[in-house]
Amino acid sequence: KQDTTGQNLNLAYERGLTDMYAVGANLGYTTSKTEQGTSETDVKGLQDIQIFAKGRYSFIEGSSMNYGADLYFSPSERQIDLANNEWDAMSGGNSLRPWVGYQWLMGSHVLGTKVSTDFLLGEKSVKVKG
Repeated sequence: KQDTTGQNLNLAYERGLTDMYAVGANLGYTTSKTEQGTSETDVKGLQDIQIFAKGRYSFIEGSSMNYGADLYFSPSERQIDLANNEWDAMSGGNSLRPWVGYQWLMGSHVLGTKVSTDFLLGEKSVKVKG
C-alpha cells in the first residue's frame, strides 16, 4: 500500500498574442509525503521553471485542434538525501514537451484528447547524499 499526500502551489502568467496563440510561464512549489509500509519519503521545493507556447485552430464550429510546446528548465541539480528520505522537487535537467490535442463540444460538456512526449535536452544531474 502506498499513500501520497501533498500540495502544489503554482504562479502562472499567460499572454495572448492573438486569438489563436499564447505564451507564458509557470513557477511551482511542491510539498508532498509518500508512505509505503514503514518508509516515508518527502519531496519539497521549487519545481522546474516551465515556459510554454500554445495555439488553437478551429476546423469546424464546436471543435478545435490544440497544439504547443512546454520547455522545462531546471536551475539546479536534483538533490536526494537518503539518510532523511528527502527529495528535491527539481528534476536536475532540461526537457522539451511538444503536444497536440483535439476537443469537441458535446452539449454543455467538452470532450478532448491530448498526446505528448518528452525530449531530454542534455543530461540530468542528481546529487545523492547519505
